[in-house]
Amino acid sequence: MPIIRSRHYASAALLAAALILIPGPSATAVVARGNCVDEASAGPLPSGPSSPGWQGIHDVSPTGPYWSIVAGRGAQGSNVGVALYHSPFNTCGGLDQSAFIDDRYADWVALDNNAGRLPVQAYAADFFADSGPGQFLAGSKTLSTTEPGVKQSIGWGSDQTWIADIRDVHLTGGTTYTIKVVGGFSGLYLLHSKTNDPSTWTYNPTTASAKLELPKQTNTTPFVDVLTKDRTATLTFKDVNIDAWYGLVVARDGWWGNAVTVQISATAT
Repeated sequence: MPIIRSRHYASAALLAAALILIPGPSATAVVARGNCVDEASAGPLPSGPSSPGWQGIHDVSPTGPYWSIVAGRGAQGSNVGVALYHSPFNTCGGLDQSAFIDDRYADWVALDNNAGRLPVQAYAADFFADSGPGQFLAGSKTLSTTEPGVKQSIGWGSDQTWIADIRDVHLTGGTTYTIKVVGGFSGLYLLHSKTNDPSTWTYNPTTASAKLELPKQTNTTPFVDVLTKDRTATLTFKDVNIDAWYGLVVARDGWWGNAVTVQISATAT
């Protein structure tokens, strides 16, 4: 049976955006690699920085009640695609998949293991790209909303490779939050799940509750000019009714770049 997810869209400007949740059309069903009944895992993908050579099916294991993420980026003309399944893969229990976009761009699927959502247990990630790195990050960290002057580090710094990082952040209904991100990155995404709506327990870049994506690199704007310079994006978000742990994803269309920081300020309104 196809797995259908409801989508939420938000309007976004280049470097600043005021975001609200807006319902949208349904996502496409998860696509299985060949005959999933006959496919087996190639082994575990450890949590940490991105690594090359992770094509195929791998076990991923969240370790606590946080948002976690699997991410990939294509290379050499091969588009990336990431799909998430219940484990073992050969039970064909698809959960969500990314958009199979341009090989120059990052793609990811995030899952929520907070209480009342997906259980903290093993899952299976399928990396469809023929080349390029993959990454799994078992969520374990939160972002503070009470220290507006503090630059909180995201990712693995400038000396290690990463495609995406995800952090839990608790947002209070009726409060306006300003999220400022600086460094070598390509987009930030806010994810909101509900215990009574399993379709919100996973997200991808297309279905994110709110997002702000910076201009993509082109033939005249190569990666080196995008990810090795400090870019700044400011996202303003308010949900009137919800007190909840959200997931905040920072992604970059590569596996290198300047270190990234995030600052969050809150204003009661």
